[in-house]
Amino acid sequence: MAEIEHFCDPRDKSHPKFASVRDTVMKLYSACNQMDGKSAESMTIGEAVDKGLVANETLGYFHGQDPPVHGAVWE
Repeated sequence: MAEIEHFCDPRDKSHPKFASVRDTVMKLYSACNQMDGKSAESMTIGEAVDKGLVANETLGYFHGQDPPVHGAVWE
């Protein structure tokens, strides 16, 4: 396990390698689903970024490339 501090331009949070993880499927449990008593949903990191569940490509890239940790569930 490791931790990094990654800085990005606050005006442009795209990531040059995001395309390499865009189709990675993960199970995500959005705040809305939690509040509504619904289950977690499977979707790609690209869909999650497009829908705003993951804030931007930089965060999506790091979520999509790492092995599951802290109870995350990959499909």
